[in-house]
Amino acid sequence: MRHDRHEQIVKCSRDITSESKKIIFLLHRYSGKKTDEEKREILEEAKERLNEVRSSLLLKVAKAMSCVMDQYMHNSAITFGIQEHIEASAFFKFISTGQLLMYDEMKELFTFAENDPDGDLKEYSLEITPLDYLLGLSDVGGELMRYATNQYSAGDISTAENVVDFMRVIYRGYLLHHSQHRDFTQKTVIFRQSLMKVLFYFGDVLQLSI
Repeated sequence: MRHDRHEQIVKCSRDITSESKKIIFLLHRYSGKKTDEEKREILEEAKERLNEVRSSLLLKVAKAMSCVMDQYMHNSAITFGIQEHIEASAFFKFISTGQLLMYDEMKELFTFAENDPDGDLKEYSLEITPLDYLLGLSDVGGELMRYATNQYSAGDISTAENVVDFMRVIYRGYLLHHSQHRDFTQKTVIFRQSLMKVLFYFGDVLQLSI
């Protein structure tokens, strides 16, 4: 029973990862070369697909874990899917609002309510560790680098500047954390590399510094 549950969670994690990557790919179509209507359609589709992942795959995982005393025992089975979905959600949040997806906001998105067969409302929640949030958020650095470059190439200098400023804020925030976790350290280094690549690409034009 426990093995079957674990395998179900692993499969869901793979599906979550796959769909989240597709949503990120969709969001990269959002650029200064698009009309306002095209931009709106891209954001609407991305939002709909993010919600679908939550209402189907993530809810399925939350249900599978609802009978587990300690959800963290299955964390290794779902962590990559969670991180990829956080990355997609954070990328969507920035493009649509220019704001950072906060930890508490992400936790709320991973809380679900559904009527049981008797018609009673039942709540399910999928625990997100602070580390999962930080690792997922750090992955968005590569997407922001690509997004900034695309906007700059499309002539949208203002958006490119905003992206770099946003990346700088995230990176400085990561420097305040003193986690010794190997993945956190590695991803912080990778995020810095993404930021430096953007600065190198058009830093002289935008007069930006780290």
